[in-house]
Amino acid sequence: MSTSDVTDRSSVPDEPRVHRNLRLLSLILGIEAIAMVIVTGVLVVDLFTQRATSMATAVALTALVALGAVWVIALFIGSLRVAQWVRGGALIWQVIQLAIAVGAFQGETAQPLMGLAILIPTAAAIALLLSKPVTEALRRRELDQYRDEVDPRG
Repeated sequence: MSTSDVTDRSSVPDEPRVHRNLRLLSLILGIEAIAMVIVTGVLVVDLFTQRATSMATAVALTALVALGAVWVIALFIGSLRVAQWVRGGALIWQVIQLAIAVGAFQGETAQPLMGLAILIPTAAAIALLLSKPVTEALRRRELDQYRDEVDPRG
């Protein structure tokens, strides 16, 4: 092996590691994004194969679910890129899902298993979003730089 084959990595800074909590959050968001795309597909198929009581309502519901799918896909991609805006958007999404899960447990057409399928990843995602490693990874770096300039002592 020649000396040109050996790379001196002592001067290369280590790449920042992504904490496992953030990786788990990305996984949950990815699964939720896939689920939203599937639900959107089912609703589109239903538009053409089922008779809706109100076609306007069916189209509006399908459009809103499709918009939600795009939002969750954006959150997933943002979480992979460790974008700071992800935390707020993901928390709002989880609160919306929490409301859907609670609704799935109630009423004449209650679906407790569906409610659990929504509630468990939602609770896990909220716990991850509020965990210190995720908060630290997604906090605003500009604010930290400003604080360092104003008070360099920390």
